[in-house]
Amino acid sequence: MTELNFVNSLRKGLGRCVLALNTPESLLRYKKIVLNCCLRSISRYTDIEKSRGAFLYTVVKKFKDDDYFLDPVIAAYKKLEVGDGLSDVIMLQMTDFLWCFSNENNNKAYETLKNKYLEIKSILCTSSPDINVIKVFEMMSHSFIENDGFGGYMRAIQAVDSICMVNMEFTHKDFEDILRAGCNTYQHRRILKEVSLYASRKMHMYFYRFFQMREIPETKAPARRSIKVLPDLNEVCLSVTEIIQQDRQSDEEYILDVCKKIITLHEVKYEKRIPKDLLIFVYENSPSAFFRARAVHFMGKKKMITPELAKECLYDCDDYIRKYIKQYHNHILS
Repeated sequence: MTELNFVNSLRKGLGRCVLALNTPESLLRYKKIVLNCCLRSISRYTDIEKSRGAFLYTVVKKFKDDDYFLDPVIAAYKKLEVGDGLSDVIMLQMTDFLWCFSNENNNKAYETLKNKYLEIKSILCTSSPDINVIKVFEMMSHSFIENDGFGGYMRAIQAVDSICMVNMEFTHKDFEDILRAGCNTYQHRRILKEVSLYASRKMHMYFYRFFQMREIPETKAPARRSIKVLPDLNEVCLSVTEIIQQDRQSDEEYILDVCKKIITLHEVKYEKRIPKDLLIFVYENSPSAFFRARAVHFMGKKKMITPELAKECLYDCDDYIRKYIKQYHNHILS
């Protein structure tokens, strides 16, 4: 694999990157490339998929030299200033990357995350609401909730409570996305008990009313059927040919739109006449792992999963792809 192909595959989150690091020569060849990818955002589609942070962690572990990657990421993470110029995508990628180390009891990774969280909380306590700061605070709160269990959930609740108590421009309702994040996971009594001990009366009343409202059954309006306009198959095929022949690999938005149309054709109109090559195109070219996951699903339905493909799917950045291959295609790998 050329260095350019390796970078492109890394940006897409393809498992072949992990498999490419099985020799001392490849580890030496790609080490600096991987570090550079750890220090900048390699995917910008976190609205429909996870960041590449956990995937980069998997790649980094192949080198058996954690500090070479971790120390520069920590240094860069500490310098990230939350504001108009900050890309929340790089913040999310680095946060997820550091959480992976923290989850293996790496204290410096955890302390870095905690200090950044306190820094962002402090900004919200002392200044007027800024949408960029709020977005990063919400993102980091969800990271603590996801990775630090009930303790992380309580940390997020206490942080929200502190902000609302000192900054009158906020109310608890402004952060209800965070406050409700653990309500399906943890027992209501446990949450109320902990909140009564470690948060304000306002916060306790917020949860008390919220849990009361949840006990009242909702009446749902009948769902309306929406008419979906299908992409034209011939136009999609022409677009794919154009991308391949004219080498438009750098035009991410255009490629993403074509991949989306291919997946729509399969989801809405699952027919044999749709060329199988279109699914292979999505797998190889989609800048978003979300559409690649749907392609792998349909490739499995059409029995297109080869042993080579299954092997690299085991290391894909997408959770669904890895689980799908393990669950339905173990016979190919054995």
